[in-house]
Amino acid sequence: MTSFPRAEVDGLVALDVAGALIVQALDGSERAHLDKTAGLVWRLADGKTSVEKISHRLSTEFGVAADSEVVWAALDRLADAELISERITPPSGSIAMPRGRDVQMTMENGPVRASILSAASSASGDMEEQIQKGAERLEKEVQGKEGQAKEAGEKESQAKEKLGKEAEQLMKGR
Repeated sequence: MTSFPRAEVDGLVALDVAGALIVQALDGSERAHLDKTAGLVWRLADGKTSVEKISHRLSTEFGVAADSEVVWAALDRLADAELISERITPPSGSIAMPRGRDVQMTMENGPVRASILSAASSASGDMEEQIQKGAERLEKEVQGKEGQAKEAGEKESQAKEKLGKEAEQLMKGR
């Protein structure tokens, strides 16, 4: 059986913050924080795209093999947050996915939350390795963003200092 999940979008706004999505109601109340994977699943859940196609898109987007169990786990979490129109269940015989564990990282401009999913099967070692590599890449990306922000702040300080000196020189020249 092919499933076509549909995201609940009415009355919601998604804000992209450092690659993650913050989903809010129009009144500004926060509904959910979605990591890159869940955010992409939510965006692709248009009621016309199958779980298998979403899985393929995840693989293409992130450059790692993502099987449909990852999509099913994300859909389960989205259903818990009431961000899909109807909870759909994986076909019988699929590997059940447990709830994810959360990793909290902090950037200068606030916390970044990433959900790390783990497979509940004897073949999950490979999946765990891929997940670990993905988490490491995410952590490096966060560190890179922190470095870029620090560098931009230093450049801004230098530019302000230079402008201040130039303004001072102009004032002395009068």
